[in-house]
Amino acid sequence: MNTYVLDSSAYFRLAKSFHPLLGEYGDIPLKLLPDTTNEFENQPKLRSKFGWFYNEEFTRNRGNNLLALSAADAETVKNTGFWLRDWVSDQRSELLRRNLNAPSPTDCRVLAHAMVPGITVVADDGGLEFLAKETDLPLIGSLHLLKRLLDVGAVTLPDIQAAAQYLHYEGDLPASWPRASRALLGCRLP
Repeated sequence: MNTYVLDSSAYFRLAKSFHPLLGEYGDIPLKLLPDTTNEFENQPKLRSKFGWFYNEEFTRNRGNNLLALSAADAETVKNTGFWLRDWVSDQRSELLRRNLNAPSPTDCRVLAHAMVPGITVVADDGGLEFLAKETDLPLIGSLHLLKRLLDVGAVTLPDIQAAAQYLHYEGDLPASWPRASRALLGCRLP
């Protein structure tokens, strides 16, 4: 069974529209890292935009679905995170040339979890996608995750379309959604 770990941005984009987002849907377990709460607490913009974050049902859903690793896997993640941060530092000029934001240290830590067998990271950030491809670590976009949830009946196409409309209205629709929606869902999203 493959476990999907959402980066903070994917969680913030999807959690309200697909609540409860985290948990097990057939053979699709969705997990989160404690880093998401740290990011929320340290960024005033997130606190003002996502006022629902500390509502009891969201707090409970996150608390019940935090990723737990063995000590050996935690050490692998830690070391991989350091290596990925160094890689990002070495590749800054290439990231700039491609007009991609350099993954943050937190992004590197999240992606490092994909080094553990059976874990795939869910993120829509272009810099993080580039880093995952270059380092051969498993990462999928949030629309690909929603397609998998659609396939097991956990969400509906109208749910996905409504979420896309909302994200488009908020100016937060991932650029990959309109490009990938026809192939994945058979329809065009905004």
